[in-house]
Parts: sequence; structure tokens; C-alpha cells
Amino acid sequence: MPLSAFVVVVVAGIAAIPPNVMPILSGLLAGHHGLDDAEIGYFVSSGQLAGLIASATAPYWINRVDLRWLVGTCLLVYAGGVFALGATQPHALLYVTQFVLGGLLVAVASSCVSILARLPNPARALSIKISSDVVAASAFLYLIPVRTWGLDGFIAAIAVCFLLAAVLAVRLPGRPHGDRTIAGAARAAARTSTPCSR
Repeated sequence: MPLSAFVVVVVAGIAAIPPNVMPILSGLLAGHHGLDDAEIGYFVSSGQLAGLIASATAPYWINRVDLRWLVGTCLLVYAGGVFALGATQPHALLYVTQFVLGGLLVAVASSCVSILARLPNPARALSIKISSDVVAASAFLYLIPVRTWGLDGFIAAIAVCFLLAAVLAVRLPGRPHGDRTIAGAARAAARTSTPCSR
């Protein structure tokens, strides 16, 4: 894979940290904001709803924007916006914050998958990306002393990771080359994953 593809994998892995550590994050938020089980459900669902919208609309915008600019902007906004989760605010505003953050994450993930799907061997690239998502979240939880740092430290650590990812985003490709359609990327993935294509 080209160097830019490995950068995409790293950026995608960092962007996957918040949803993969959500059980810990939601528990910290519950203790900080006094959320009950139902409110935690609303909080998590609000981010997932935004992700669903971002995913469903991706075919309409993903080929019309500069992905380098989009991913970098989303990462920077998330790095700043995640601190709002720890601020004292009405629960409804907390859900809105998570809705925005969830949409940003899926916009990054969709962009990264779109870039990887256009590589000569997208199946292999996506398998590496999936593995890196798990490794990044596991390393994050292993290295961060959650009990010592608490919610503020946990959020700050996430923000630092996203700032680093935003710096790496300058190495991402901009607008896709070659077949610019999602269908084209899907066809490439299917060809690569078919044994007879080798």
C-alpha cells in the first residue's frame, strides 16, 4: 500500500476510538452529569442517529468534496467539541453535542473507507483498517489511567489524539482519482476479493 493509505488507516483508527471506548466514556459522563440508564441510551443513540444520516447521505457528497480538507476539518472540530461533553449543560444540549460529534466521526470514517476502497487491493486495505481500529482503541484504554485522570483527562486524551490525526490528514489524497463513484469502488473491491481475479 502507498504511504498515504497507511496514513488513512491511522487516521481512521484514531477516529474510531470514541465509539469503541463508548462504554467507558458513557460511564464517566453518567457519573459526571448524573445520567440514568435511559439518558445514557439517549446520549449514545443521538450519536448513532447522526452517523446513520452521514452514512446514508455519503453517496451524494463524498465525491463532491476535497476529502483531505473534510477529514482535517472534522478532526479539528471534534478535538475542540469533545470538551463540551464535560461542561455543565442541560441533558438535551448534551444529546445535541453528541449528535454533532457522531456525525463528524462517521464523515471521517466514510471518507477514509472511500479512499481505501479505490486502492488496487481494497479488500486487503480495509482488513488492515478494521484491525487498526481495534488496536487503536485497545492501546488507548491500556495507556490512559482512567481512574486517575477521570472524565476531564479522558476527554483531553481523546482531543490530543484527534489533533495528531488532523496533522496527519494533510497527507491524505484530496479528490478521488480514476473512477469517482462509490459503485466503482465497490466493483473494485468485489474484483479484488474474488479468487478467480488473481
